[in-house]
Amino acid sequence: MPRKNIELRRVLLVGLITMRLSWRSKCHRSETEERAIMKSLEIEELDLTAQLTMP
Repeated sequence: MPRKNIELRRVLLVGLITMRLSWRSKCHRSETEERAIMKSLEIEELDLTAQLTMP
């Protein structure tokens, strides 16, 4: 995958996380839910990063 695509996908991922965070702040969720969502976002990001760095 060309370098430009990797950067684009990272930008999209960061945008998605930011959108989810702002959406979440509008809905009053419990701390447990917050942590669960953050954890799933971290896992998604790590998974995508791993895919992008694979040769």
